[in-house]
Amino acid sequence: AATRSFKWQMEAIRKAARVIAVSENTKQDIIRLVQVPPEHIEVIHMAPGEHFQVLERTKVQACLEKYGIEPPFILYVGNYNIHKNIEAIVEAWHHTHPVAPLVIVGKRDSYPRQLQVRIAALGRSNAVHFIGGLSCDSPDLVALYNAATVFVFPSLYEGFGLPVVEAMRCGCPVIASRRGSLPEVVGEGGRLVEPDDITGLADEIQRILDDDQWRGTLRTKGLEYVS
Repeated sequence: AATRSFKWQMEAIRKAARVIAVSENTKQDIIRLVQVPPEHIEVIHMAPGEHFQVLERTKVQACLEKYGIEPPFILYVGNYNIHKNIEAIVEAWHHTHPVAPLVIVGKRDSYPRQLQVRIAALGRSNAVHFIGGLSCDSPDLVALYNAATVFVFPSLYEGFGLPVVEAMRCGCPVIASRRGSLPEVVGEGGRLVEPDDITGLADEIQRILDDDQWRGTLRTKGLEYVS
């Protein structure tokens, strides 16, 4: 069924009079893989909802108390998928000290057992918070973006990568991978690492956790860039 759906999508793209791509990277993928002439493709970037914004501290604190989370903490938003490279977050997080909680907003049952076994083997199970059931328009999601010390998104490929823009719009420093559309989307607003560079990712996380001035700089850069 998935193969049939993919073939149908490719045929629809080829027949379309005009194609909207969400990033320049996606446009180039369509040109290369589907052989659509570049003059038939228009790039229109995605944008976060207006509700993703910097909140008053009282609203943020109420959300943290609701879930029993104390800053500083590392945030990831998304269900599990192999290309999301969440294993890299866990391995990099293992090298950061002292232990800051890792908050994962996504369906816990989408995460494979072996990943949870790995977290347990690292002795950090008590520091992982899975928060499920939050839709993209949830006030709690906005509050968690506001409260997080750093948002980490080391995906192996993204056609756009909307969560990094949501995070930046909420004033949260962002670390993303240098893959797919993410360099284009993050731009000068955050930090980029190679998705297989665990040490580099850990160093970037550690610096943001430790250095208040650097964290403030990234917050400002992100807010300016996302506008």
